[in-house]
Amino acid sequence: GEQCRGKITFRIIETPAYRYIASLIAFFALLLSSISIGHFFYSVNKKMSLSRLSNDILVALVSVGDFAVGIYMLLVVIYDQHYKETYCKERQNWLCSSTCSFIGVISTFGNQLSLQSMTLLAVFRLIS
Repeated sequence: GEQCRGKITFRIIETPAYRYIASLIAFFALLLSSISIGHFFYSVNKKMSLSRLSNDILVALVSVGDFAVGIYMLLVVIYDQHYKETYCKERQNWLCSSTCSFIGVISTFGNQLSLQSMTLLAVFRLIS
């Protein structure tokens, strides 16, 4: 529409540098949170105190939240690549799509899970 006139490119992620950084964040969030979640499942079978188990569960929940944020970042990079320079024309359709809404839910879920888990982790450590 009117907002697309005079713009050479208009993408979900504006600059190549930002696209590269978003890709790196997605990669490391997925890799490191996968390692942390895997470590939790590997070590949870061992005998441990309730305090240690609670701590490990909360750390694992932070990792699950970070994994969700990594998925969100990866999907944004993928859809940026999908739309490329046609994003300006497709913007309204994209923003109203169920896919965009679902990606927003993933982002909110991941951020809130990490935030709430870190808050509980801090409270448990403060009182113990």
